[in-house]
Amino acid sequence: MIKEIIVVEGKDDTVAIKRAVEADTIETNGSAIGEDVLRRIALANERRGIIIFTDPDHAGERIRKIVARHAPGCKHAFLPQEKALYKGDIGIENASPEAIRTALSELRTETADETGEVSFEDFAAALKKRKTRVKSLLLNQSFLRGVGNIYADEALFRAGIHPLALASRIRTDRARKLYDAIVAVLQEAIAAGGSSISDYVDAEGRAGFFQISHRVYQRTGEPCVTCGGVIRRTIVSQRSSHFCPTCQKR
Repeated sequence: MIKEIIVVEGKDDTVAIKRAVEADTIETNGSAIGEDVLRRIALANERRGIIIFTDPDHAGERIRKIVARHAPGCKHAFLPQEKALYKGDIGIENASPEAIRTALSELRTETADETGEVSFEDFAAALKKRKTRVKSLLLNQSFLRGVGNIYADEALFRAGIHPLALASRIRTDRARKLYDAIVAVLQEAIAAGGSSISDYVDAEGRAGFFQISHRVYQRTGEPCVTCGGVIRRTIVSQRSSHFCPTCQKR
């Protein structure tokens, strides 16, 4: 029996958790987290501690941050997107019991002074240590929180980096471009209210409009906004990846 209470988004997530481990859960009911639920989470954190285990996408990261603000010292479990994917749907409910147990064995603890921000120096150093495709790495929430499939595609395009490039081979100057592109894309998405394509809604149920500024995502066969070449699509970590073969180099 896991001592802490696991905070998940919905009933299907609870079912998946209980298939993998013996544990109690609290469900946030998606992104519309009510005050009653937040009070239950805060009380659970005081009495037993909590583990936040949300979907590895933009909406899930938003929920994670809201819950963490009400639960100082909480623990975090992360699931790679490819482990949570089934027929285009991303969710904890799609993960195997083994993947869930692995995530729960690699917990992070939130500290009082943790901001969630990653410095460029730490980001560049982490890239050098990873011999994997950069797109796969960006989708790994344990590496970088809050970057989903859409935002990874858009950031890689702005940085001029091919999604299949090896992370360990990205030069420092290109890593700087990627870091700045990720920051810019996420800031623009937040300002626009997110992307409705990824089913993002804010606390009041309003859809986002970041899809209006997509430069490559879901634009397969259309002209590149920079060079006029044709946008192509490939698969990375079981996710669609959109890129310009002219502007983005390995």
